[in-house]
Amino acid sequence: IVPYADDLFKSYEARNGRLVSDLNLKAGTPYAMWIRIDEQKAPFIAHFTTGPAPPGGAVSGQVGRPDPKDIPGLPDGSVLAINPAVGRTAVLLMTQDPATALPLRDSDNPDDHAAFLKQLVGVGTIRPDGNYTVPGVPAGEYYAVAFAHVFARRGPTGPPIPGTDRELRGFYDKAPADGKADKVSVQSVAVSGIDIRLSPPPALKIVQVSPANNAVNVPLTTTISFTFSDKINIDENGFVRADIRLFPEPESGQIEVGDLELSEDGKTIDIKDVE
Repeated sequence: IVPYADDLFKSYEARNGRLVSDLNLKAGTPYAMWIRIDEQKAPFIAHFTTGPAPPGGAVSGQVGRPDPKDIPGLPDGSVLAINPAVGRTAVLLMTQDPATALPLRDSDNPDDHAAFLKQLVGVGTIRPDGNYTVPGVPAGEYYAVAFAHVFARRGPTGPPIPGTDRELRGFYDKAPADGKADKVSVQSVAVSGIDIRLSPPPALKIVQVSPANNAVNVPLTTTISFTFSDKINIDENGFVRADIRLFPEPESGQIEVGDLELSEDGKTIDIKDVE
């Protein structure tokens, strides 16, 4: 729920087939309630206010996708598509600059995450064609940030290519773009043309490896693992797209793609029982 309610999950329960949460809301405040139950369906957003009338402001625009060539690991000639039914695909309006707000969202600290939620003022869904609208926005100046789950497919209407899903993000950067987020001024009318360009994900990095570099007395039978900064691509057959070689060749033979086990979060490769 936006603005964030501290007690949203403290009294969350099922009553007679309904999901109910007893909240203490602020007077004269517009709210947006975001809910998704089924991963196969786009989220539902309802707007309401504790005041006498909803605000007349709104923000709308287009969420653009990057060139698939700028995302490592995607097949040549593929097309990027937005999937509104996966993750939190939405445009958020926030009071803090994304440069300081987004690290709070990405933090593992619950207090940081709560701080990120508390500075949100509006939310709107992104349609498959990239268009979005955030209605019921109170007057003020805000940053518009998009989060979108995308996938690659062969051609505009082809099926999803396995292992190509990504969460991309972007913010409103008024032309001429300088790589910094710009504020959107909202009064009592709709503001259109607030276009957002999704950015390619940062370059993949290895953040942890086992055995560690320069390790000694490694067991003769061991598990080798690599943890990366983001999800690793898999091919159409479900195999990890990685080429790993060990020199000199181990007693158990050179590592093959079928030996690679991918973690549930898609970021760690394990090669077990290497001798």
